[in-house]
Amino acid sequence: ARRKAEKQCSGSCRERGSMDVFYLAGSAADPEFAEAELLADLLIKTHPRAQVVSDMRNPCEWNEFRNKITQSRGFTSSGNKALIWRRDGRLIGGVKEFAKMLKDTYNMELEQDKDLIMRITRENIETAEQDAAEDSWTPSLGQYKKEWKDGNVFEGTWQAHRPHRGRVTFPDG
Repeated sequence: ARRKAEKQCSGSCRERGSMDVFYLAGSAADPEFAEAELLADLLIKTHPRAQVVSDMRNPCEWNEFRNKITQSRGFTSSGNKALIWRRDGRLIGGVKEFAKMLKDTYNMELEQDKDLIMRITRENIETAEQDAAEDSWTPSLGQYKKEWKDGNVFEGTWQAHRPHRGRVTFPDG
């Protein structure tokens, strides 16, 4: 499931001439992505000139999407964890690097609350599953299995999918 949210808030901030924009992408099933979301929320609540663009992906498409991001932007980052980068294209890294950057730049830290992080991760997974259950959602990348309400099933990559052609029936007959 893809969820893009631009977040901006007001509050006290050190005087800056330009807006800080951060991009966050990750898998709905990754607790580190949930932690990065918490860090981003804290940042935008305390610094009005900060903006975070978040892209949460369904776990079935995350690895290929991550590879696409790293290749297209020239990032050298291994693994399958969340990615965070600046508007100018500089890679910050994962959640640990993002937390360190926020501490060094904005003098802010997030208290570790594992229960909250796991609760957010579960909510993210539920959102991804709900979006996947809707007939209109299909992942743009990755291996997955999709079952439509009419009983059609597809397994594989979306690029290999061929829409089912046939008779359309409506619930009212």
